[in-house]
Amino acid sequence: MSISHHLDDATLMALASGTLDEAFATVALAHVDWCGHCQAALQKAEAVGGVALEELAPEPMADDALAAVLARLDDDGGDTAPGGEAGADTVVDLAAPGPLARLLGKPLAEIKWKTLPGGFATYDLPTSKGVKSRLQLLKIGPGRAIPEHGHRGNELTLILAGSYTDAFGHFGRGDIADVDATVAHQPVINSGEDCICLVASEAPMKFHSLMPRLLQPILGI
Repeated sequence: MSISHHLDDATLMALASGTLDEAFATVALAHVDWCGHCQAALQKAEAVGGVALEELAPEPMADDALAAVLARLDDDGGDTAPGGEAGADTVVDLAAPGPLARLLGKPLAEIKWKTLPGGFATYDLPTSKGVKSRLQLLKIGPGRAIPEHGHRGNELTLILAGSYTDAFGHFGRGDIADVDATVAHQPVINSGEDCICLVASEAPMKFHSLMPRLLQPILGI
């Protein structure tokens, strides 16, 4: 697997310190599971954080989002993800990264996708009570494009299968798109298979054209 797009430094530091939102930490950890570059970068960030903590006076610790994610991912007690409506019947049989596989409790091929207009399908993943961001799997058919859009907050997208191209380059299996509200783009699926992504988002996309905005309540993205 050749990975060209990695986690932003700020995201790595937040992950190392345990301050990254649970949904975002899940996606980040799934990428790190596949990416040697980010594994090394995370170890360095944790080392830097450890030195900084040694120099600070003890204070009461806030809720540790990373610890919460790890605790949930280590629980192999069965299917934790809710079933969706009957979805598209073409799913790439591909092993998920360890953290996602443990959260799903089932292979990607067994997911019951919620089929949407325009060649899209989604599958919502559970998060702890009180987590405001959303965690979901998104599947887009070959040759399709997500309409041009911006973002109302941060979004983290890990490519699990297939690939897409946008203004920032080619994103294939293992690559991660770490974007914020300053980014606008139009991903186009350029593989002969479905593109399956693991996505954490603070808010729905900000579509530029009228029709996608009208369909957004149905699409749920």
